[in-house]
Amino acid sequence: MEETFSASHHYRTGGTHTIELYLDFACPFSARMWHTVYSQLVPEYRDFGLIFRHQIQPWHPSSLAMHEAALAVARLSPHNFWMFCDALFTRQS
Repeated sequence: MEETFSASHHYRTGGTHTIELYLDFACPFSARMWHTVYSQLVPEYRDFGLIFRHQIQPWHPSSLAMHEAALAVARLSPHNFWMFCDALFTRQS
């Protein structure tokens, strides 16, 4: 089934395995998962795909705005999406 628009972003395609991350930019548990995958797994291993799926959690008040900003970055400058995600998770308070 072909998707015309999806709130998901592919980092690498192909490879033996694909990891799908369902993360919320405002969630501290998502931030821990992000830092593990992005700073340890991605540089170490090359043979896997990575898909980011936006998981907005309503109990985090700023979640929707953060995800909308990330979608805007993805639309205007797709090559900067992953760096923007890293910046949001790194500066999470």
